[in-house]
Amino acid sequence: MRRFFRIHVAFVYEMNEIWAPQAKVLIDLVPSKPALIDDPDQIARDLGAFEADGFTPDTKQGVFPARIPMLTDSFAPVFLSYLGTDPVKNTDFTLFVVHAINAGRGHTFGITDSSHKFALVSDDADARQWAHELGHFLGAGDSGVEGELMVSGEEGEKISVQDAVKVFNRRHT
Repeated sequence: MRRFFRIHVAFVYEMNEIWAPQAKVLIDLVPSKPALIDDPDQIARDLGAFEADGFTPDTKQGVFPARIPMLTDSFAPVFLSYLGTDPVKNTDFTLFVVHAINAGRGHTFGITDSSHKFALVSDDADARQWAHELGHFLGAGDSGVEGELMVSGEEGEKISVQDAVKVFNRRHT
């Protein structure tokens, strides 16, 4: 558990090295214990998956597959439900670290729907990929410009001027 926490503290530090000087965005790690979302009964309820009687949760559907399919937001209610019961109420954005994600094109390191307050990142994602998902939450779209943070699957860390202005204006208007 301590190793897990130290890695994520380092990731937040690295995300701040990207976002703070370029867009004046500072990320704070809010103290919270890791969310263990593994109750098939509750997951089935969150998904609205019930047996024929309409009351008993269908626990077969309340088990996460090896790769969480997010193309259709099928599991979004599970994570949104957790955010509704999370004791840390003053968070703007939550990253859930999961084993693997499938977004329709096979394995992906992360996925964000900016209408939600969370993103999923796979357990093999690095800090740059976390920063990329934060960019989506802040309103930045994917880029095709080499060297930019918002190029999916690449190593760039530059935030475009347009994205920096968009993020600044969104936070200050």
